[in-house]
Order: sequence, then C-alpha cells, then structure tokens
Amino acid sequence: MITNVFILICIGVFIYINYISKDNKTSEAMRLGALYTPYVKNRGEYWRFVTSAFIHTEFLHLFMNVYCIYYLGHMFESMLGSVRYLILVFVSIVMSSLSTYYLSFRDSSVDNSITIGASGLFYGFLGAMIGLGLFKGGVFLSLLRSYMVCIVINLMFTLMNSHISKSGHIGGLIGGYLTMYLMYLLKFI
Repeated sequence: MITNVFILICIGVFIYINYISKDNKTSEAMRLGALYTPYVKNRGEYWRFVTSAFIHTEFLHLFMNVYCIYYLGHMFESMLGSVRYLILVFVSIVMSSLSTYYLSFRDSSVDNSITIGASGLFYGFLGAMIGLGLFKGGVFLSLLRSYMVCIVINLMFTLMNSHISKSGHIGGLIGGYLTMYLMYLLKFI
C-alpha cells in the first residue's frame, strides 16, 4: 500500500510538471520542493529533504525509479510490515538528501545544481538488502547473493555517470543499511 501511494505521487507530480504546469520543468521542480542546498542553508527549507524524492522531470528517470521501487518496495513492505517499512523509506530518503546537503559544505559546485528523484530510496532498499543479508543471514543472505550483481552494477553506474547525485545514492544506501542495523539491534527484525 505505501509503495503504491509513493509511486502514484511520483507519477502525479511528473504529469503535473510535464503536462499541466505552464512553467518550465526546472522552475516547477524548484517550486514543488527539489533539493537546492542554498534554499535549505539560507531559508531553512528542510522539507526539501523529503519532497525532492517525489519529483521527476524526465520520463526515463521516473520509469527507472518507479520500476525498481515497485519490485523492491513491495518485497520490503510485505517483509517488514507497514511501520518498519515506512521507517526504512523515510530514513533512506532523508539520508540521501542529508548526504548531498553535507557534501555542499565541502564542494561548492553542489550548490549550483538541484537534486530530484527517488533513486536514494532505491539505493536505500539495496542497503537494507545488504544489512539483512549480513545481520540475519539465511534466506536474506541468499537474497543478497542473488542481488549482488545488481548492486555492483548500480554502484558502478553511479560512480561513472557525472549526471547522477553520487552523494544521494550513497547516502540512501547507507540509510537503508543503518536502518536494518538499528532494527536488528533493537530486535525489530
């Protein structure tokens, strides 16, 4: 249910930006909540840490994120239950944005770009898969092994593509991993 709602919001925002709004895509993405670090630093618009995950301006970007989130999201949602799944989603999204925000203090070029999309969540799912495989073992380790090639390919693609938010992807991965680690320590999984 949560996965479907997340996907529907992403699709709705995409349709609005591309087919309803009279503004250009970038301006509309900014207005709707794209992560733009100067607005967070100077205006305190921390809500952009979450809203940026719902914004996609290009069809291929939306399709790839929705496709990955649909399959992995439903798996994690049924495995974890609604509350723990929602925690995983929230932490992955926020960690993705926080890592980009943190990088902006070290690399001023980050301040000159906007960050949008749900790929931080997808990477959060990959991080959660790594965490479950390492901490719980058994069937989760088998699942991790079956997805290992996918994880490596996605990490390589992230590192080699200059148009991708490396900090956002790695932040999401770490967020998903840490969420599973904390849930494991607290015996929630």
